[in-house]
Amino acid sequence: MNASVSTQVESNKKYKNEPKKSKVPSQCRTNINNNNNNNNNNNNNSDELAEVRSWLAKRNESIEQLIGTGTFANVYHGLNRRYGIHTAIKIVDLTKVTTYYREKLLNSELTIVATLKHPRITRTFDLYQINNKILMVMEFAINGSVSDLLMRIGSFREPYSWYIFRETTAAIGYMHRNSIAHRDIKLENILLNHEWIPKLSDFSFSTFVDRTQPMETNVCGSIPYFAPELLERIPYNPIVSDIWAMGICLYVISNNTFPFRAEDDKEQLDASKSRSWKFRPKTDSKYSNSYKILMKQMLEPDTEKRITANEIECSEWLLTYQDLNGEK
Repeated sequence: MNASVSTQVESNKKYKNEPKKSKVPSQCRTNINNNNNNNNNNNNNSDELAEVRSWLAKRNESIEQLIGTGTFANVYHGLNRRYGIHTAIKIVDLTKVTTYYREKLLNSELTIVATLKHPRITRTFDLYQINNKILMVMEFAINGSVSDLLMRIGSFREPYSWYIFRETTAAIGYMHRNSIAHRDIKLENILLNHEWIPKLSDFSFSTFVDRTQPMETNVCGSIPYFAPELLERIPYNPIVSDIWAMGICLYVISNNTFPFRAEDDKEQLDASKSRSWKFRPKTDSKYSNSYKILMKQMLEPDTEKRITANEIECSEWLLTYQDLNGEK
């Protein structure tokens, strides 16, 4: 049994400036069952994971249940009994991956998650290799994703949109300043922890960007969040394309719909390049002008004119404090 990747990435500590509790809309204050220790219904892939379970048990850790699936990896709810904390355990089966995924994407992801240290990015506690399986033991977000919350309560009021977006921008700005592009920014990848604090997650497509030669040709991510340059399948700067995806995220949480309703990639490309989008009437009447200006700067089809993460952080909308106490 091989645990050669084992490395302690980050201690389970609170960050000095992290608030103890964030204000959230009352609609999302539901009772959550934290007792996930029953494994009776979680025996899918039990034979396949028997060796992993046995190895984790020696460390007082366990796999509780499957919470997410992907092409090359599954994510499980885990429990570290030694420290009494819930975790998310991503397991990559190396026998099922492509050569490109193993040599390019997986290597980048492992390096990047071990590098990232920011209070608004999901923490990776440990990386292990157990024979043909790579394990990433990560922070568990008990309140799901921003996408989940949006489906439950509908579009957010401006103060809460501001809060979610401000915290997420801090994480993305940190990545971009360290020459790392996320490449799959979407609401499903912005998680909410036990204190409803947003955390950027899933670095499967993340990549280091050479500032002298930033252009990429490999297209990845989620199509509704694609910038025009990705839809055109032309070389693109992934850091610049991240900004477009951020704009889509902000638009969706404030309008409860995507800005472009297209039947195919060409229709979406045409709508994106022609700026064929508008705010929903409720958003248009209730949101501030500085929000609308920022939206237009992010959903700018000309990559040379599109705003940067640093500029977003210094924008009037983000720098104007919004009181969350008015949320109902």
